[in-house]
Amino acid sequence: MREQLAKIPSALKKQVILRFLLGVLIFILYDILIADSRNIYISLPVIIISVFLITNGGILLYNCVVEEYMCVSGICQSVCKTRFLRRIKYFTILCDDKTVKVYPHSQIKGIKEGVEIKIYLSDKTSVYANDTEYVILSYYAVEAGNEVR
Repeated sequence: MREQLAKIPSALKKQVILRFLLGVLIFILYDILIADSRNIYISLPVIIISVFLITNGGILLYNCVVEEYMCVSGICQSVCKTRFLRRIKYFTILCDDKTVKVYPHSQIKGIKEGVEIKIYLSDKTSVYANDTEYVILSYYAVEAGNEVR
């Protein structure tokens, strides 16, 4: 079991730990709400979110242990940012002579042109073909590496 846990990439370990910790913290918030208000209707959404996050972390950990994920790696070609906040709208990577466009869920540090990027996604994730490129809309984690150029 330890060997299997040691094989999990650091970006996926970070996601598993983040989901479990958020689930536990929200469960502690549930305890505080139920002790303070004694009203189950106020604290019911909190316990639902907590159970969802802990279950989601468990499923992700299971998928990592049985290696039901794939890693798409390549070099970042372009980064498109929003106008005012300068947040990343999407970025494209070149892997094996194919262009892949990825729409990030949150802000990712270290993504710029010429950087090696690894995207971890489920085996069941849909990858859409759009003209000459592929589009990835959901993934587990993104890891930006060193500059290649």
